[in-house]
Amino acid sequence: MRIGNDTSWVDLRSIPPKTASRPQQPQTMPNATIEGSGAIPNPKRIAERSTTLTEADHLVRTGLNDEAAEWTPSTSVREPATYASPRLPVTAGPAPRTAAQRALYVAPPTADFFANFQASYKQLTQSLANSDVGQFAKQIQQTLGQAHTEHMELVNSFSIEHEPEKATFTGPAATLRYAAILNQAYASDGYQNPKDFLASLSPEELQVVQTQKQLADPIVPKSLTEEGARNLLLPYGMAVDLNGDLVYEQGAARTLAFPPADAPDEFKTAWFQATEQLDTLTAGMYAMPFLGSLTNWNSIDESANATPAPANQMATYKQIVNDYLWMLDEFRGYLAKGQYERDKPFFENLQQLLE
Repeated sequence: MRIGNDTSWVDLRSIPPKTASRPQQPQTMPNATIEGSGAIPNPKRIAERSTTLTEADHLVRTGLNDEAAEWTPSTSVREPATYASPRLPVTAGPAPRTAAQRALYVAPPTADFFANFQASYKQLTQSLANSDVGQFAKQIQQTLGQAHTEHMELVNSFSIEHEPEKATFTGPAATLRYAAILNQAYASDGYQNPKDFLASLSPEELQVVQTQKQLADPIVPKSLTEEGARNLLLPYGMAVDLNGDLVYEQGAARTLAFPPADAPDEFKTAWFQATEQLDTLTAGMYAMPFLGSLTNWNSIDESANATPAPANQMATYKQIVNDYLWMLDEFRGYLAKGQYERDKPFFENLQQLLE
């Protein structure tokens, strides 16, 4: 879920339609722009030997039956996904159950993530060298995680249908290049010094990162915050929130996610159960009342420095649900057509799950 001027098509799945907006104070969202230059992806490193992107492209495109430019979607965009569980754990608590939920959720990397990534990446390059199509598809998901591969399936499908000139940068070959860049960062001190690492990349490599993160503009490493730079070096579905404001910087972009990583496990369990049959757009719309209380992104007067509700307390979420149900009844006559009938059952069900 992204806020700012750099919203891409993927992020639009998480923005509620204006016709279904609820009566509330006008929202002012921080703008985010990204500047720099980019070009066609080229060099990359694989395992313990140096390989150019041209060679890697050849291996992927010829050894994997020319499947580099297109993913085979694992599930309908509108239906809950039934993917195999990823190898790398993202969080020890309750995890999202569907692709729609994973599209809205991020968590910080676990302590063993980086070592597991490097081990999995080594196996990935071995399957690539053996031209094993089935093993390659399985291993790239295990390396980057389920949320990232689902995300790139959607991006690639969109590119093929609407922006075919960009499909070269969104298929498995491009995702393999991104994995190589992450492996390089984790094998060195790149993740600990993300701005310096990003500055050391070529314009072609920066465009690989830009495409995988679906940023609107090229990346300028020196202009980024520590948080914005570091999150570019984590797969989709993972992010750190260094300043604790629940707004995740991805490069120069400012993004939102839900539930918060530090939300009580009881709330996460209830939320994932309540939204299991919803698509990303609808679940994102229902997350908005919570995000409005947990962050300051919708404040009319940002200088007021209103204190957000604590994200790690169960009472916070119960109060937000109660307040929203009160609002539905109090302002029923002013709501958009069908909103009361749609929202009331959802929030009553969530209220019961939180008891």
